[in-house]
Amino acid sequence: DALFHGAWHPGTVRSVPPELKNACVELLWDNEFSRSFVMLSDLKPRTALACSLEEVYHVARDFDAPDDTWGCLTVRAGDSLRLRLRGGDWFYAQVIDRPAELGWVPLAAFGGFEGHLYPSNGPPVEGFQPLTEQQEQLLMFEAFNKLLMAERHALSAEAQAMDAEARVREAQARCQKEQEGFFEILAQRSQDQLEQRATLAERRVNDLERSLAFLQEESNTGQSELSREKAKNARLVAALNDLRHHEQESRAEVERLQLQYAPTVAKLQEREQLLEQLHPALHQTVRWIQEGNLQNLTPGCRRLPVLALRWSHDAVNSSACFSDGRSMYYAVDELIRGQRDPDHWFRENSRHHGYDMPDVVQHKGRLHVATANRRLAVLQMVQSLNRSRT
Repeated sequence: DALFHGAWHPGTVRSVPPELKNACVELLWDNEFSRSFVMLSDLKPRTALACSLEEVYHVARDFDAPDDTWGCLTVRAGDSLRLRLRGGDWFYAQVIDRPAELGWVPLAAFGGFEGHLYPSNGPPVEGFQPLTEQQEQLLMFEAFNKLLMAERHALSAEAQAMDAEARVREAQARCQKEQEGFFEILAQRSQDQLEQRATLAERRVNDLERSLAFLQEESNTGQSELSREKAKNARLVAALNDLRHHEQESRAEVERLQLQYAPTVAKLQEREQLLEQLHPALHQTVRWIQEGNLQNLTPGCRRLPVLALRWSHDAVNSSACFSDGRSMYYAVDELIRGQRDPDHWFRENSRHHGYDMPDVVQHKGRLHVATANRRLAVLQMVQSLNRSRT
């Protein structure tokens, strides 16, 4: 690659003029095949020397191959070509849409390379001579040698294809011969083999007759079973009709009951809504009991609704004080102010290594507080002032 007007372009070093003392070299540009002299400091090696030959170029104007020449390619404006070889102002190219068409096309058919700054567009270099006729002939000779090698490869491929066709014809002839021999073997089979086949066929016919008789017997048995199944189905249809009749009567009875008890159900629903609005805590307690939680209780520490609990004594201590002398109303005040938590305001019990939790027992479907009547009274007073939560 050579640096020209601030951009790198691909090229091939053709010669090093001795009068330049190895400071400049003669370079043939790959893109448009013009020549320039470039400083050695503006060169760098490339690993792919012919990468531009695989690029696709479009024909700008028509070119008709002369009748008195050999190897030229006729192209039309708009054709897409892939460049294979170069030789002076000629390209050995292949038409992409017609891969079988290859030949030489002049540079003039491409109409230049718009949109690029190529070295021939720069200022001329004085004091240098173009390539000699011998150098031009050498360049053309290299291109024609590549073309001849391509033609040799094409002839070799054509010979291989002809050889393959001959092998196919030979295989077809062999297959035809084998087929004829097979038919001859079939024609030469003896009469004994045919008689054996006839005997075998007769045996098969006898087997089929016995199978047919067995199937007829099975069919008769199946018909009797079918008759029994039809009778059974008739009985089932009669039973089904009875069930449908009873279903209709049941639906009529349900509709009658719905009409009869609809006002009662509406009143109960209205009462439930009023209870939920006026006393949500009581409504939640009733729903808690209806859901079967009372029957599913097991021994252990549980959190129970206050309104579901009953006293086990006939009266509460008239002094309204706990055993330590503290007032029950003082505990109510602390619970309402939030200074104590309803779940953890009980006194500590050293014997049980924790709080002195109330003992609740179930009796006749009701919950009774056995050891905390005064604490239940406090919670009932707090609950009466907090109807929105349990």
